[in-house]
Amino acid sequence: MILVEGLELRNYKALKHVELRALRDLNIFVGPNNCGKTGILTALNLLSELKAGYLFECKACQELAHQVPINGVGLSVPYTDKYMHRHKAAEQMEICFSFNEQAIEKLVPRALASVRNAMSTASPEHCVDELRMKGEETSLITEHISPFAHRDIVVELNRLALFCPEQRLQGYKQKDIQEYIRDKSLPGASLRRWEEFLRKVVDPKVKDHAYNLDLIKNLEGSDFQTSLDEQGSGVRSLACLAADLISEERAKVVLIDEPELGLNPFSKQELLKLLLEESETKQIFLATHDPTFVNPRLWTSQDVAIFFYSPFKGEFVKVNLEESREVPETFAGYLPHTLSLRDIHIYVEGTSDVYILQVLLRKYCKQNFQNWPEMVNRVGMFHLAGDFWCHLLYTVPKPPYRCLIILDGDKKQDAKKVCQKYDQAVENVSKFELVEDIEDLADIMAKSDKHPIYCLKQKGIEEYLEHKFDYEQKGYSKTIDGPRIAEEMRQIPEEIRSIFDAILKAS
Repeated sequence: MILVEGLELRNYKALKHVELRALRDLNIFVGPNNCGKTGILTALNLLSELKAGYLFECKACQELAHQVPINGVGLSVPYTDKYMHRHKAAEQMEICFSFNEQAIEKLVPRALASVRNAMSTASPEHCVDELRMKGEETSLITEHISPFAHRDIVVELNRLALFCPEQRLQGYKQKDIQEYIRDKSLPGASLRRWEEFLRKVVDPKVKDHAYNLDLIKNLEGSDFQTSLDEQGSGVRSLACLAADLISEERAKVVLIDEPELGLNPFSKQELLKLLLEESETKQIFLATHDPTFVNPRLWTSQDVAIFFYSPFKGEFVKVNLEESREVPETFAGYLPHTLSLRDIHIYVEGTSDVYILQVLLRKYCKQNFQNWPEMVNRVGMFHLAGDFWCHLLYTVPKPPYRCLIILDGDKKQDAKKVCQKYDQAVENVSKFELVEDIEDLADIMAKSDKHPIYCLKQKGIEEYLEHKFDYEQKGYSKTIDGPRIAEEMRQIPEEIRSIFDAILKAS
């Protein structure tokens, strides 16, 4: 369920500026440490801190508020929440929420209409369809009139956020777990769902639970009762997190920082399934480093949005998921390639580049190696979503992974700028070196702490095919005709052969 459609922040925590639009049911934020992922979650959690009844920053709106029942909205934030703790007037802190009006109408019927009726006497330039607050110090207030500033809407928004911070594990450890879960007052159906979650995520031997929430396990054909307090810290934290998620029926915005904490790979998958189920009635936001939660094999819903922090741009960018629907396992943006055991990674711009080069690589290995299946399998090939390549270089793993980025010939100038930008990046990311001579590829991959970027001499991979017809003509399919023509070719283009020589024969 989409409640928050957009979020914009300025000078908030580690975020100089971030603008997130078209938020979905499940939203995943990925990026290096200290890039602002947690800051986005804490900003969304400020929904629970909104206060109605404030004056407006705009004087004209203040005067109108004396005539009609319209109020502003405000927030009090700690001084430490301001970007770099600055006090410059030109660097005001701003927090702006955009909402799904249909969702708000369901939560608070007729409230929007009543405010809009009062707004009808105001000039259009003094009315906004968002909740934007700003201030120089620690008090942020709305500048103009907003339909979402209705007191009843603000009261409802205060109840909607459920924040599960990274520190939750420590917090759960300090609680009496049975008492914590009993305080949730889970009805029978919810308790059974909680128990089923423990069975799937924690321990398949869990058979039932006793009245005091002791777990009943089936061990060696017999029932064995064990207290939740006797379980490991990971089990305890999962039991509490599941209780939080299942019990908070009012929560419509769920914020989880590092959902992977304390979980094994299979447990992560089951937690993701639970979150996908919850996203039917709640809007979920995750900040994570874990490939499990950025894996389309585990979620197929189109109501998922992925935001990557781009060291090249210095802000979060939304991934166009349509770029990777066909063969998602080759899309570097999904991160599983960072766990690959392949000896060599080749990154190219688009899907058709992967298809064509895979065909040519297979031909090359058959011609040059007796153990050609093994050689083919040593190479992983991934695409960087076309024009998104400069951002997704962030996902390329650091040495000892041996990685090569191959770009179209018209990207040379852009590649120089990108290499410089990643060299200057303060985030913990891979570094890159633009290579003009193919003979240097092997040395750089073997010895350097940087990954080589090589730009083809031609403007695109199709230029190397034996053309049956002009590939720019209507009717040519890059992902079908390109690989087919490559398969029919007897000779591997010399430049492509030289690239394979440099990275495979040397290894």
